[in-house]
Amino acid sequence: MFNTMAAEFDYRANERFSSNFFNHIKADREFDRTYARGWITRHIARFFPQKFAMKELSNALQQKQVYDRHEEGIQRVKISEIVGSESKAYKFDRRFTPLYEDSRERWVRVAQAYLDGGPIPPVQLIRLGCDYYVRDGHHRVSVARSLGAEYVDADVTAWEIGPLPECRPAAFQVAA
Repeated sequence: MFNTMAAEFDYRANERFSSNFFNHIKADREFDRTYARGWITRHIARFFPQKFAMKELSNALQQKQVYDRHEEGIQRVKISEIVGSESKAYKFDRRFTPLYEDSRERWVRVAQAYLDGGPIPPVQLIRLGCDYYVRDGHHRVSVARSLGAEYVDADVTAWEIGPLPECRPAAFQVAA
């Protein structure tokens, strides 16, 4: 006896496997293409480091004090406004191109999930003025940019900054 319900189920399972398999291959090839761009960038950056290096949040905070932090919630952020990283600036260039092969496995998994149409959690960003810095989700930003997305969903925390208060030695302070 031939069970049409079972045959239909097997066909759908095979279709999902086939789609996942081909998306894995696409993701792996996309990493190769993106990584090759990063390799070229890494070598050119030796001569022009400021032009290609990703900004670090710690450098943006030099001589400044964070005086307020507040959650802005989930929002769509333009990828071109994401300019740096809180902690992994050395792993990606300014365009979030992976610079090292050790990113491959994670990058390909994220790309495959993106291509499969699965749920992608929002990245965590810190907004400092008009610029955004990645706290969590470097690979998600890299994959989205590489696959041509203009926006990414993000959970944004805004940091308000101001100059550091002037510090004068006690001998120069006016007594009250």
